[in-house]
Parts: sequence; structure tokens; C-alpha cells
Amino acid sequence: MVSVRDLGTLTAEAAPLVNPGEPLVVKGSYSIHRYEEWGVVTVESTGSLNIGPGGHLVADSLFLEGNAVLIVRSGVIEITPTSYRETAGIYGRCSWFELSSRSRVVIHGTDGGYDLPTSRGTSTGIDVVSSRTVILVASSIDIRAGDGFSSPETLTDSDLLGDAFAGGSARLEIFNENLYDIMLVKNMHIDVHAGDGGKAPDGKPPPSGADGAAKGLGGGYTRGGDVGGRVGSGG
Repeated sequence: MVSVRDLGTLTAEAAPLVNPGEPLVVKGSYSIHRYEEWGVVTVESTGSLNIGPGGHLVADSLFLEGNAVLIVRSGVIEITPTSYRETAGIYGRCSWFELSSRSRVVIHGTDGGYDLPTSRGTSTGIDVVSSRTVILVASSIDIRAGDGFSSPETLTDSDLLGDAFAGGSARLEIFNENLYDIMLVKNMHIDVHAGDGGKAPDGKPPPSGADGAAKGLGGGYTRGGDVGGRVGSGG
């Protein structure tokens, strides 16, 4: 399987194209008018990604570089990571950023997992700077971060700091750095939701089995350590 696709000028056909986890690198012009599923999508500075009627792009994340162009007209971008990621969304720099004609952007993060390094929900968002044009008209953006993991048992007996079990953050920032070019926002429906923090176990001692050994349930975020930072907080 090819690990990276360097695509010049291409027009997608009607049959679905499903390549979960495989990177897509757009260097020329690439148009989507069907369902396509990829891993991380990167539109390079010379690239133009156009999603038209019937087009539905599913990806782990979408990155824009330099003078990249992203135009979505009556199409769908769905960012839904297939495995745990700290962040997922649409990020970077471009020269043209457009969502119009009842287009939809859906970015949903994954919930935290059953161990400390992945217990935080995925942070999601759109963070894009355009050098020329931003058009957001008659379309919708739905951004939802992942929830922190609610563990049924204590996973450590040490001090716990940082953002373990925290909900992911959600962000929407689209900036046009050219004061003399187009920044049009009209008739948009936008929802941005941060993730909920994970609940601590019940705080009770773990129950014992018939042999007297603890079954491993109960306890708080940590059994005996201090808790600080954003542990268990909402995004």
C-alpha cells in the first residue's frame, strides 16, 4: 500500500474511495464528488482541494500549507479520528478558505482511553489563517471535543498532574490577515462544544475477592497521591 499519495490534477469519480489511515498529500488540484476516506490530509502550498456536490471527505485531520486553497461548495468534511489523537481538526495557512452552499464541516474528537497517557479527550477545532479570502456562507460547522475517560478503577497511586482524564478543548479561529480582501460570514450555523471531564472512581476501597485479594475497583483519580492541574476538568 502506498503510504503517501502525491496527487496532481484529478477528479474523483462516483464510486467510494476508502483508504482509512492512509495519508493524502495534495500538490495540484484535487476535486471530490463522492465519498472518500483518508488518514491525515495535507494540502501543500501549490495544492487546491475542492469538495463539490456529493463530495464527502472523511479524515483524521486536515492541514493547509502556505498558499493552499480549500473550497467546499455543497460538500461535507468530516474529521473523525480512527484512533486516539491529542488533536483533530483543520489547521494551518492558506490563500482561500471557503464553505458555502449548504456545506457541512463536522469535527468530533474521540473520548479518552483506558490508560493515563490517552485518558484525556481529543481536542478539536479549526485554526486557520488566510492570506487572501475567507468565505463562510449558508453552511454549518459542528465542533465537539472528546470527553475525558471515566475510569472504574484507580490507575495510579502516585501524584497526578497535567490533563489526565480531562475533556478536550474546542476552538474555532479563522483569520484573514489581508485587511483589503474578502472576509464574508453570513447565514452560518456554528456549534462548538468542549469535552466533559472524566468522573473519578467512587473513592471507596477496592472490594476483596474470596481469597482476600483486591479486585482493583474503587479509589479516586489516584490512590494516595496528590491531584492538581486540569485533572478531570472540562475542556
